[in-house]
Amino acid sequence: MFKIKDILLEVESENSQWNEMKSKFEIENGNVKLYHYSSTKITNGAISISGSQNLHSRAEYQTWGRSRAFFYAGKTGINADKGVSTQYLYICHIPLAEIYPIAINPNGYKPQPGKVSWESYYEQAADDGYTAFAYYLGGKENVPIIVSFKSLKIDEAYEQSPGGGYKKIGEKFQDYPVGTVKIDGSNWYIIQKDGYVNDLSNTYLSKSKKGGDYQKPFDQYQWKLANLSPEFKEKYRI
Repeated sequence: MFKIKDILLEVESENSQWNEMKSKFEIENGNVKLYHYSSTKITNGAISISGSQNLHSRAEYQTWGRSRAFFYAGKTGINADKGVSTQYLYICHIPLAEIYPIAINPNGYKPQPGKVSWESYYEQAADDGYTAFAYYLGGKENVPIIVSFKSLKIDEAYEQSPGGGYKKIGEKFQDYPVGTVKIDGSNWYIIQKDGYVNDLSNTYLSKSKKGGDYQKPFDQYQWKLANLSPEFKEKYRI
């Protein structure tokens, strides 16, 4: 009786942990939105799994036993990581039903004799229809990581601007006017730089409505002098 009760409590705890992790996912129509960053411009339309050791260090490959790709399961995951190139951002999707929470291991997979531990877990999970593992980055419970053992189609591809923002690959960065102001008898456009941090610090004075010839930052004490667009005023509550 007590054993059954203990098992039920354990299952309840595992379900609770898995639900907590899933609450941090971005789920669209049963698919989890994934974020993959890279220094490489990918042209084949997929985050590929090569099956080659060349993509990983020898220690990594010996630990996992196979090639795989890593994704953040949330837009802010990159902020908690270190040493990851952010030049390109690729968005992929994977069915939630194919993700196994290896950090929780509700199915109780165990290492098999004579096999690399992670490869052993993968084989058992694959037999149950899973193609990816989920766990937390460095034990940080706000940063779920997805490890995919199959290639995933790229649904969206972005490149980073000098200011840190992203635009779809192939699209040009285009500055945009948010108002006008007259200072010391001269008329100026107030411009926000496309691809830069989207806040009030990203405002510059330009003689051109298209920007590009920034004269100086727009000092916020001058807001009262400006004729701002209604959308800009509403967005920043000015």
